Amino acid sequence: MPVYLQARQHAFPQGAIDHLPDKFAVRTLLTDVIDSCRSEVLVSKHGGSFPVAALREALPRDLALLSRGIRMRSLYQHATRFDQPTRTHAEHLVAAGAQIRTLPEVLPQMIIVDRALALLPARSGGALIIREPDLLAYLLDVFERDWAQATPYATGPQAAHGVSQTMKQTILVMLAKGLKDDTIARRLGISLRTCRRHVSELLETLGAHSRFEAGVIAERQGLLTHHPAPPPAIEAPVAAPPNTPVDAVHPAPDTARSGPAPECPACGRALPTHGPQGRPPDDPPATAPPNAAPARTARESPSKRH
Repeated sequence: MPVYLQARQHAFPQGAIDHLPDKFAVRTLLTDVIDSCRSEVLVSKHGGSFPVAALREALPRDLALLSRGIRMRSLYQHATRFDQPTRTHAEHLVAAGAQIRTLPEVLPQMIIVDRALALLPARSGGALIIREPDLLAYLLDVFERDWAQATPYATGPQAAHGVSQTMKQTILVMLAKGLKDDTIARRLGISLRTCRRHVSELLETLGAHSRFEAGVIAERQGLLTHHPAPPPAIEAPVAAPPNTPVDAVHPAPDTARSGPAPECPACGRALPTHGPQGRPPDDPPATAPPNAAPARTARESPSKRH
């Protein structure tokens, strides 16, 4: 196989797409490629759990790869966090330096080595070997897009709870699209029984009597749209030097809010209270209703005239 691939590379210097007929040939090539890897391995795995035998075979190879300083990034599905053998395997890799993130859905099995060779599954049970630069660039872009949206792998009950909520929202979106339970379960890598349990819980939470009604209620409540993360907290203001005018440190806000009068962090004195539209209480309203009595003239100050 190495001789064949080398000959193909000379014959097609711009890259080629080859087909491996069975899993044995794929396993042999993968071992050779991983052993000769120089910088990075990218992995995308579909499924909520992986066979124990496959995990047992892959763990020594992946740990040896990480021990050589090779960077390894893997995309799994959220459901893998709830499968004990797969979770244990992931924790071993993370402890050795690998980076793992999860999504509700990921691409089917894909391995990219040194950004120069990719392996994709074939329907025949084998795999496709891709060296063509443009196709490789496309696969890398897809991987990086999913990687940016994925959730870093973490342990603990709170991490599992957050992922579970994300999965339920994904199921809700699929229900609104009219997908059946078996399709949802297959796409999310979970069992049909688990999928139906999630659907039942969603219907009960929303107070819906049918899948269609659940989709309507979720749409009305805005549960089918992505909610962005809250903005970072605003840092505390820095204390101003002595003798600095209060107005320069704390300009009047555009909209006043009810509550106790704010204090200056520099001197501790109470700041002036502002009216409904950010004006002092003595100021007249911006507009007056028809037939209203003329507003009294506000006291003008040198600062206002300026």
